[in-house]
Amino acid sequence: MPALLSVEVWRRTGNQVFLSLGPGFGSFTAISSYIPRSNNCISDAFAVAFLNLATSVIATLVVFAMMGHLATVNTRKCYLMNAETVRTLVAAGVLLPEAEPPDSLFQDPPSIYSKWLSSLPEKVKNKVTEHLAPCNLTEELKKVMEGPGVAFVSFTDLISGFPGAIVWAIVVFLLLVNLGLSTMVGIMQGIITPLQDTFSSLRKRTKLLTVSICVLMFLGSLIFARPSGSYYVNLLDDYWVSLPLFFIGILENVAMAWIYGARRFIADLKIMLDRPISTIYRWLWGCLTPFVLLVLFATSLIHLSLQSPKYLAWDSATSNEVIRTYPSWAQTLLRLIITISIIPIPAYSLYTLAQRAFSVTTLRGTTAAFNSEAEEGPEKSHLWHQRRQNLKMVKMDK
Repeated sequence: MPALLSVEVWRRTGNQVFLSLGPGFGSFTAISSYIPRSNNCISDAFAVAFLNLATSVIATLVVFAMMGHLATVNTRKCYLMNAETVRTLVAAGVLLPEAEPPDSLFQDPPSIYSKWLSSLPEKVKNKVTEHLAPCNLTEELKKVMEGPGVAFVSFTDLISGFPGAIVWAIVVFLLLVNLGLSTMVGIMQGIITPLQDTFSSLRKRTKLLTVSICVLMFLGSLIFARPSGSYYVNLLDDYWVSLPLFFIGILENVAMAWIYGARRFIADLKIMLDRPISTIYRWLWGCLTPFVLLVLFATSLIHLSLQSPKYLAWDSATSNEVIRTYPSWAQTLLRLIITISIIPIPAYSLYTLAQRAFSVTTLRGTTAAFNSEAEEGPEKSHLWHQRRQNLKMVKMDK
């Protein structure tokens, strides 16, 4: 129940639902541009949403069940390791014999370990705890849930107990590879299509453009193949991805619902599908969707501002995993990348507005010139044109 009242839990849930749908990448816009105009895009949207929801629920059940099992197993191992450590120290004479754990502890460590430890005298207990590693189910769950490889860990642990585990391992990893490739195909389409629409010369060189983008992305991803690459992946996956995509989604929603107009968009859908469209979509696009996106954007921004980004690292000195804070240069790099991802949108908007304003000013100046010419009458107008022609001739002679 406390988890359901946690803002952090709902923030992560909203981020997962939003990112799993894939808006903001341009993939839907690019792919839909190749679909026939009469296609029922509303049923497609419902199908994508419900299939994504079903997939997320099933994957969540499997992943969390396996992560809980793995955390329980690790906690049990921690209890057993502590019990063996105490037995070794008692045999060596470092601890008193009364500190030795009972034999039943090795049969049921989760229930007997805490009872045994609490039954020890205070002085003996203090000496024993100095040599014990902390065993906490909640902390173990946090450790196994850290990082982007949760799905790999959970599925590999799941299939390791199946008969013919090698065959199932091949099937699962082929599934994960296809899942990654299908995602990348959509993202690539969202990059290639706008470039070809903007620069017509690239339409004749689709293969060369695709290969060039793939090579650049491959070279850029080599940094993640280094020994410290997982830390960069965690930084980008946990803190960078959501903010720019929320910002892009909010702008797209506002542009469609409030600038272009939700009513006009529904009228376009009526013409395309040749049937009436419910007006509830107008309220969803104009009110509910921007409100939810703004809340998710604000909570993500507050989370990034109030809490320093952290990661799970391996401490070779203690041979244990520890939670550390990213250095200041990594946090600066994170803010720089977020700014670079967001700034082109308002910058291009200002450029377009300035260009439109300049065009309107020029048009008004031309109109004023024509109006003054008409007011001066045909004779003065003829003299004015004659002067312009003389000035042009002088410039050409020079």
